[in-house]
This record gives sequence, C-alpha cells and structure tokens, in this order.
Amino acid sequence: MIATRETPLPQLAPLRQLSLNIVDLANSYQQAGDTASAQTALQMAVHLGQQLDANGPGGQFLINNFVGIAIQLNALNALDPASAYGTSGQTVQDYVDQLTRERAAMKQVGQQTKGMWQNMSPEDTISFFDREKLFGEQAALQ
Repeated sequence: MIATRETPLPQLAPLRQLSLNIVDLANSYQQAGDTASAQTALQMAVHLGQQLDANGPGGQFLINNFVGIAIQLNALNALDPASAYGTSGQTVQDYVDQLTRERAAMKQVGQQTKGMWQNMSPEDTISFFDREKLFGEQAALQ
C-alpha cells in the first residue's frame, strides 16, 4: 500500500514539459502561417494527455488523471473555443468544460476520502486494492 501511495512518479513532470513544448511548437507553426501543422501538434498534445486520463492506458491513478487533464487543457486553450472538436459535434469549449467537470469530480472524491485509510479494516483495504486494479483509483474510491 505504501509503495502505491508514496512512490514518486518522476515520469509525469517530463510528460507535462513535453506537452508544453508541443504547444510552443504549435504556436510557432501558427505564427509562421502553417495552421494545419499547428492543429496537428495541438492534437498530439491532447492525445498525450488522454493517454494519462481516466480512460487511457495510464489512467489507473488519480495523479495521472490530473496530469492528463492539465496537459489536455493546456493544448485545448491554444485552440479557438468555438471551433469544432472531434466528430461528436462538440466544440473545443464543450470539451474543456467536460474536462473541468471531470477534474472537479476527482477533487471532490479525493476530499471525501481523505483519512479513510485509518478507519479501514484489513479486509476493506484488500477489497479497495482489488477494485483499484480492476477499475482504477477513482472508481475504487467512489
């Protein structure tokens, strides 16, 4: 339990920095008039964040989810909020709002479960970790 909660995750800071560099690259493309390349770079940054978010392969733990959402929001904020995003008919602003709601829900779950470890029986702790392995930290906390 201690290892999963107290181990530093040094890979997250370089991923966040990489996303900032990608957004800078997109801005350079935009300034040079290459809108298509700027859009492609920003989509790469969003995809990087999605890999860490709850539905991505790295979304097992809340800290990954928070970093993934931050990466996505940073890239999305460089886009026109009224422009279309994806094939679902939503706008960039709709997606930003969705990510903001997800982040707020994760924060709320984190606040509600603070200190729960002291009150959990060994059986409850085992059950929690089993659920976490199957469904991710946020679902197990809920």
